[in-house]
Amino acid sequence: GVGIMRASAEVPYPCAPWEPPQ
Repeated sequence: GVGIMRASAEVPYPCAPWEPPQ
């Protein structure tokens, strides 16, 4: 997952604990 915000090529957000790694 990307947590609260969408993952970006410049700003890759970490996966949220409730979100599966994608």
